[in-house]
Amino acid sequence: MPLGAKYRTDYPTNIYGSEVFELNEALRDRAAVLASKEKLADSEVAQAYRARYPFAPANRPPKVLSCDISTSDLYWHGELLGESFANYTKLMTNHTGTHCISAQEDNGTLEGLIRGARLGRLDSSRVMLSRTASNFDRAPPGEGEATQLFYNNQGGKISSLQNLVIGGEPIVKEIVDKWHTTYRKGLKAKKLCR
Repeated sequence: MPLGAKYRTDYPTNIYGSEVFELNEALRDRAAVLASKEKLADSEVAQAYRARYPFAPANRPPKVLSCDISTSDLYWHGELLGESFANYTKLMTNHTGTHCISAQEDNGTLEGLIRGARLGRLDSSRVMLSRTASNFDRAPPGEGEATQLFYNNQGGKISSLQNLVIGGEPIVKEIVDKWHTTYRKGLKAKKLCR
């Protein structure tokens, strides 16, 4: 329920200022292009678990996506909460954002970085967020949410950690190699739309 709102579809009346962060899309897009050229790790356990989902992209192999992350201070799981976060993401971004992955710590980290930027300690247009998915936040059809959450090995943890390195290494290497020609001045952020 949005803070201060009477209905779940109302925009909140109490705003902290840390509800939505928009990062430099040019930097994100360059990192995604480079990461997309890499062969991502997978596991047989993850492949078997994905096969339980009869729809894409859930049943597809790991791939690089550029998408919106919904975060909470509390771990959440399940169809109803997933739908709620998807709806809240749309609400808070004036229907320009689409929930694609869940997380816990991102908005806290970003708020700290924004405070550093306000103090002139860092350039917020250089902040990039890379995240990998290790598990599903909703059970496959016909399976209970608790069973999926507590008892099933989805097989994605190790490969997701490997993919963070596999996908992140190319942008780090390019920033180091092209620091003086490209990255020292920074990639110009596109005009913010939210």
